[in-house]
Amino acid sequence: MGYRSDVRIILSIDGFNELSKHVKEYLRLNKLNDNYNYLKYMDVVHRTKDAIYFGWNDIKWYETYDGAFPIMSGLKNLQENQHSYRYMRIGEDYGDVDEYFFDEKE
Repeated sequence: MGYRSDVRIILSIDGFNELSKHVKEYLRLNKLNDNYNYLKYMDVVHRTKDAIYFGWNDIKWYETYDGAFPIMSGLKNLQENQHSYRYMRIGEDYGDVDEYFFDEKE
């Protein structure tokens, strides 16, 4: 079965659109099929007119995986382009939590 995590991300709608473009471009450049586009398989999605909160439950999420890596590199790209985001991964073990964020207003 392997180690599982819950992952959550919140972005502006513009940030999500940029992340989606980044993921698609990464997959195209690395000749990976669309099955690696984890954005197609979100378990949790809540949208407002300004923001989107999304994520996955009980997922094998290693930042080097072909599905997770383009999302993680996309978050770094968002930061470089001044888009705010918040990311959290909660693992199975107590204390196994990763949190990254960028606030463009800082």
